[in-house]
Formats: sequence, structure tokens, C-alpha cells
Amino acid sequence: MCGGMWLLLAITVSVSALGGCTPDRFQGVVDDAGRRVEIPSAPQRIIALDSSSIEILFGLGLGDRVVGRPEHLEFPPEALKVADVGDINNPDIEKMVGLKPDFVMITSSEGFRDWVPQAEESGLKVLTFDYPSDLHEVFEHIKQVGKMVGSGDAAVTLASDLQHQADVVASRVEGLSEGEKPRVLVITYFGAKLGTYGDRSREGDLVRLTGGRKVLADRLPASEGKSAYFGYVSPEAVVEQNPQVVVVLYSKQGEDDKKAATAAIKQVLSTAGWGELDAVKNRHIYAIDQQLTWANPRIVQGLEAFSSVIQKTDRVRTTNHNEQTSGSPRP
Repeated sequence: MCGGMWLLLAITVSVSALGGCTPDRFQGVVDDAGRRVEIPSAPQRIIALDSSSIEILFGLGLGDRVVGRPEHLEFPPEALKVADVGDINNPDIEKMVGLKPDFVMITSSEGFRDWVPQAEESGLKVLTFDYPSDLHEVFEHIKQVGKMVGSGDAAVTLASDLQHQADVVASRVEGLSEGEKPRVLVITYFGAKLGTYGDRSREGDLVRLTGGRKVLADRLPASEGKSAYFGYVSPEAVVEQNPQVVVVLYSKQGEDDKKAATAAIKQVLSTAGWGELDAVKNRHIYAIDQQLTWANPRIVQGLEAFSSVIQKTDRVRTTNHNEQTSGSPRP
């Protein structure tokens, strides 16, 4: 996570010898790629190439400083007025240069950064940050971004408020035994592929903090001794685990929420062999906008959404408890 490698150094460059002007203040930022970049201490022109960075900047009240944004962006609506600089994988470098930003930032996995060397050769200052993998990292990243752009106090306040909201949600399920927690499957579709998330993920946090037991996390390949963040599974593996709640994360792709959510649920219902799943038989299938699980301030809304659907399964918890006490737990 960026927190371990993120460094902020204040540097003052005096220009008094050139006419007694007020000193310009700069800072050296070392990003997650280990590159040190000098930017103004209070940058006024920022290009953010991912939606999470855009939402954090706007959430800090700094929307007027954002001069460039990614092509595929839905929120916040006012950010759509900002200049579109292209896709996160292949931004328009010439257009970015023309916007004369103090720096360009991107929070993503390494696979989205192939364009960075060319951008730097064109004179752009680029900062890259690793994408937060859990709620704690999301809140820390908000503070890091705020400090970097000269709004550290506001960022600490925002992150603290979000943490408090998350703690309130988590407190609702304190004291539940493992047997009282429903088996929850979180999925997303990539065409015909069925993807799910590991315990070491934001989605895993959303299930755990709202009183669920995430299924299929142990079926994903481990990496460097840690459970996987994401992976693909077969419909048959889902049948074996027999989830009691299915949460499908959907992408609106220009559609309204209701239409996109309905399509996502229909895809679950039409999956061969899933008719006998407890979640299907008991109608515990829910669709949630995937953007509410991304690394932005709205992730607490996502936590509330997960809490809402998992809290509807009181009957499931009672069933689990009875099975546990009778010595015959479900698979």
C-alpha cells in the first residue's frame, strides 16, 4: 500500500534575490513506484486519471483544482465538466501537456501505467499510487492525497468521519458467532467469466464488517503467502458452497441504476444449476453498484448497502444457529 512508501518533504525555494517576491513553496513526493517528484505545496492544476482520485479530490472540496479527468467517469456529476483526457490505459498525453498541470496522478494497479514513461518524457510530472485493498487503506489514502495537495487537515477530518461511520455499521453485528453469520457470495461478471473476491479485499471487508461469512475466498490462488484479492471461479464451485446470500456487483455503463441492477440479478437467476441455491430459493439475491466498493469516500455507502441486504437474513441466522446447536451445520 502507498502508506509505507509515501513521503512528503517540504522544500522552500527563495526568489528574494530576483526582486523580493514571496517564496514559492514546493514539496518532494515519493510515490509507490519509488520516484521522487517535486510539486507545489498547494497545487492548483491537477489531472487525476482514475475515478477514485477524482472523488477524493472533489470530496475534499478541491474540484476547482482538477483540470483533467478520465474518459469513463460517472461521479460526481460536476466532474463531467472537467476536460476529458482519455482512457486510464491510454490517456491523451498531448492534451494533458496542453492543460499545463502541476502534476498528473493515478491510483491503480501497475498494469494501467504503461503510458507513464512517455508522459514523463513529454515533461509531465506523474505520481502513481497503489490501489487500496481494504477499508483501512482507503481511509489512509484519503489522508495521503489530502496532505499532498495541501489539505491535510480536511483529509484527516474526512477520513475520521468515514471511519466513525464504518465503526457504527460494524457495531450492529458485534457478538455474532460464526454460526449465526450467513454464507455470502460476492460476484461480478466479465462476459461469461464469474469473478469473486478474496478475504484480503475491500469487498471481503464489506462482508466481514456487516456480519457475513464470505465463501469461495479459499478457492482463489494465494500470492506471496497472502490470500488473493480477486479471481475467477466456476458455477459448480458456487453450488458446492451453497451461499445463503448472493451480492452481484454491477456496472451501469450508461444505464440507470434500476435497469442495470435488474439485468445483474437476471444473470444470476439464469445461471445453470443455481436454482437450488439457498440464496435463490429464499430470494436473497441483491445487486449493488460496484462503484460503492471502490477506493473512494462512497465506500461507506457501500458498507451500508451490504449491511442492509445482509441484515435481511435474520431467518438465515436463526437457521444457522439451530443447525449449529443440533450438531448438523450446513456445508
